[in-house]
Amino acid sequence: MKWDHCGIRAGDLERSLRFYTDVLGLELLEVVTVLDQPFYFVGNDTVRIEIEQANPAQIAAATGPQAGLYHLAFEVDDLEGAADRLRDAGAQFLLPPSQFREDRKIAFILDPDGVFIQLIQYLNRTS
Repeated sequence: MKWDHCGIRAGDLERSLRFYTDVLGLELLEVVTVLDQPFYFVGNDTVRIEIEQANPAQIAAATGPQAGLYHLAFEVDDLEGAADRLRDAGAQFLLPPSQFREDRKIAFILDPDGVFIQLIQYLNRTS
């Protein structure tokens, strides 16, 4: 098995597309229309995210306090530089760059619909 993509239903499609492209720096890869519904794929050479407009008639993910998608995590080479760029682009930080473990630094931001996005910089990696 190999990772392919995750899907997000956006409250405001244009706002989410701007966030994932302009703020996170992913590219619009393609738009696929299925049964008159457009699905927008953003990503790069290792990440693919499908974004579609949420519709009240659709089945939502579980919304209990401990259920459903908790966060997406992306590895970055320079967390401080990424954080500066994200702040300048208007990203909302839940946790600024912090180090709780010897081998990594992390930060958390929010997407426009409240999905937590974790950024991780692994330190002293030799690979």
